[in-house]
Amino acid sequence: MATLNQAQFRDTTQLEDAYAVFRLERQGNRLSPRTLEHYDTRVGQFFSWLRSEEHTSELQSHHDL
Repeated sequence: MATLNQAQFRDTTQLEDAYAVFRLERQGNRLSPRTLEHYDTRVGQFFSWLRSEEHTSELQSHHDL
């Protein structure tokens, strides 16, 4: 049996969690893997841009609330 240590978890933001739920819903709706990949790429670019522009309020982690 594998155990999980704290290092395996990363802090996620509310926005990232919301995207994860959205993506799971789309996957459940049987969207093509290419469509899901496109979403991941575009949303990942958006999250990277937010971090680079230091939009901290948009990417505030749950622990900061």
